[in-house]
Amino acid sequence: APEDEVTLTIMDPAGNTVREFKGKVGDAPPPSGGGGFFARLFGGGGGNLTVKQGMNTFIWSLREESPEVPSDVTLWGGAPGRVIVPGTYTVRLSTGGWNQEQPFEIGLNPKVGQTVEGAQEQYELLGEIGDMINELYGGLGKLRDVKKQSTAVVARLKSAGAEADGVAEAAEAMNAKLTAIEELITQVKSKSGQDPINFPPQIDNQVVTLYGYVLGGFGGGDDRPTDAAYTRLEDLKPELAALMGELDAVLENDLPAFNALVAGKDLPAVVIGSDGM
Repeated sequence: APEDEVTLTIMDPAGNTVREFKGKVGDAPPPSGGGGFFARLFGGGGGNLTVKQGMNTFIWSLREESPEVPSDVTLWGGAPGRVIVPGTYTVRLSTGGWNQEQPFEIGLNPKVGQTVEGAQEQYELLGEIGDMINELYGGLGKLRDVKKQSTAVVARLKSAGAEADGVAEAAEAMNAKLTAIEELITQVKSKSGQDPINFPPQIDNQVVTLYGYVLGGFGGGDDRPTDAAYTRLEDLKPELAALMGELDAVLENDLPAFNALVAGKDLPAVVIGSDGM
């Protein structure tokens, strides 16, 4: 068995990486990743590559990586990775300085009755909705991180016995704006799988539900997306743009003003993470 890490790479007809799975002898299987419960159920989140001495078998779901759904968000449905479209793909197995490639064909499932054109259209629309999911949760991650950091700054000032007036009020005002946006992005009252019965879904659950519909769930079909799916997407786009615009305004105006106050206390500024997740 190889001592180095083993990588299994799946590439599309253009040579772009579709999925990559890694493993090493003796490693515990990695967690299945994001996308929610349904993503894990359908094999679209994360991935395991178990490596052992002798013959090894790997089964791929034919799905890409899932859009990233934070583990602390409770919603109904999920966002499994997109099923790749028919074509000639290549799998590469590599470890250390050795690698070997093998082409293989992906065809349509004859039991579904899907067309190549329909599969391609579904794939493209899911990509657009998936980008919306990532944008929403990227924004959610940013605002939660800023709230956490600013709260920590105020707590640090108070614990040191320093004067926190001005800084505390600025943090409270900024975080109130961020919380209002947060509560429009996701249902913060939902903590368990049954809570969405009692609390209305916010835009994240609506976008994820549309994703599942286009994927074939909730009566959405398995061929080209319905006209209703495109209509609903157009309804959601301005809502998302408005929310992200509000968030950007806070991060571009309120946050620098808060950091200017913090600088006067000789404390490090609140910074926004690169990925927001």
